[in-house]
Amino acid sequence: MLAITAKALFTPLEKVEHPLVLIDGGKIVRLSSLSSSEIPGGAKHIDFDDTILAPGLLDLHVHGAVGYDLMQDDEGGRAAFEEFLLRHGVTSYCPTTLTASLTDTLRALERLGRAVEQAERDGENSRACPLGSLLELAAWIAQRCRTERARPCRGRLRTRS
Repeated sequence: MLAITAKALFTPLEKVEHPLVLIDGGKIVRLSSLSSSEIPGGAKHIDFDDTILAPGLLDLHVHGAVGYDLMQDDEGGRAAFEEFLLRHGVTSYCPTTLTASLTDTLRALERLGRAVEQAERDGENSRACPLGSLLELAAWIAQRCRTERARPCRGRLRTRS
């Protein structure tokens, strides 16, 4: 078990003075104040002294950064992008596809799916972790509407069996 203490901790709902954060198996199992709880015996204690702790940010719509586009097949570029996000407080993100052909989009989704699975398996914490994928479907719908011969699309996408 890991016990983390600091000057203060901010959650979305409150400020905790002199927090005690207990982590077991990579998960936060308890959050309290040192005034109401003690550090468990045998726990590894890390005191961040005069530091303020805050949760990481979640980027729900990101296409890339630092010269990397999430549609690219470039693992080194993705690693640099994820390290960049983490340096700026973003701990996880939803990769967003760009408007591209169906083939290119499916290839990108396959790569991003593997990245999500790897992050879950490895418990990586030196980079921001992808959580899933956000699809921008506007171009697909527009393309489908242009190629639809039987009836024009009117705000919905019809599929064929």
